[in-house]
Amino acid sequence: MDGEELIASVLHKIEREKALITAASNMRQSTDNPLVQQRVDANIREGRKNIAYLEEKMRELEIRQRNQGAGSPGQRGGPAPPPKDYAGYGGEQGDYGEPHYPQGAQARCLPVPHSPTLDLTPRSRRLGPITQS
Repeated sequence: MDGEELIASVLHKIEREKALITAASNMRQSTDNPLVQQRVDANIREGRKNIAYLEEKMRELEIRQRNQGAGSPGQRGGPAPPPKDYAGYGGEQGDYGEPHYPQGAQARCLPVPHSPTLDLTPRSRRLGPITQS
């Protein structure tokens, strides 16, 4: 979907929420049942929250569309990919860790600490809790 289609979709959702709020208001006025009125009031509040959220998203889409229109055609697809001969990969002097991973990947691949009393293997789940010996 392009920007205009997304904006039209969000506008359609806003109109649908407004119609639901109108219907809920009419239902609230047509009943004296306090439980029904409470439920309808909750639906109205939820619809108003949805409208506020959708309007915020619509503003973001409009800003994004305006910014894309101001940029050059090459900038519309996001940031440019890195060059194929990217020198940020391991194997250079001073690098640590696996030579075929980029330096930044090591921070994302830290080992998960395990509790000495918690065994997550399938065997431990079948046999019950672990006991300290």
